Amino acid sequence: MVHAADNLTKSRLIELGCAPERIFVQQFGVDTNRFSPTACSQSLRRKLASDETFLVLCGRWWRAQYSVDVFIRAMPLVLKKVPNVKFVLLGGGPLEKKFRELAKDLGVYGKALFIGRVSPEEMPKYLASVDIYVDTVSLYRADALGRVIVARGESSFGQNTREAMACGTPQILSDMPGVKASGWFQGLTYEQSDHTDLADNIVQLLRDEKLLRSIGARSRQKNSGVLRLRKDNEELGNRLS
Repeated sequence: MVHAADNLTKSRLIELGCAPERIFVQQFGVDTNRFSPTACSQSLRRKLASDETFLVLCGRWWRAQYSVDVFIRAMPLVLKKVPNVKFVLLGGGPLEKKFRELAKDLGVYGKALFIGRVSPEEMPKYLASVDIYVDTVSLYRADALGRVIVARGESSFGQNTREAMACGTPQILSDMPGVKASGWFQGLTYEQSDHTDLADNIVQLLRDEKLLRSIGARSRQKNSGVLRLRKDNEELGNRLS
């Protein structure tokens, strides 16, 4: 039995010689007791910003392959239309100095909260306490000469996205094939590497409370369904073994 998280991975496994009947497609599971809307912490929100401020979080490592600079470049465009926003950056990594300098150059340093790495125990609080979760990962990369290349292997969702969904926090992801083809993802998508389109999507969600709540509720429901499927498949696996 081979577990694939999406149909694109399944197709690639078949290309590599895996028998189709041995593959089952299912998103990776999330502990929906730990990652839940009840993990929301008002004290954490007050620590990060005032009560009137929206919080938008990106949880990718500060490394070149995760395109976090797209998130930072979107900040001034968002703030022009919705001034009461703060941007939370989790993860940490070797590009911290570069990202801090970019935020200063764009005039948004005071609105960017470079938190860095947080403990697994703290992660549910962060994901449940913000208004929007953003994942910047993309198929596009820049090589050593600055040329844009397309990388294989990035077709699905990061685990933080699944955890944000379980928390009922709306998400915005780049429009990678695995995201667009999924009937599981409930949030909005933006054109890969396009910080202007990302900013437009952030503004759209912050201005539409009904859509914000709807995405959050559907996301929580989808993750609860994944947890039930995972338990069913564990029972099936036990019987087959």
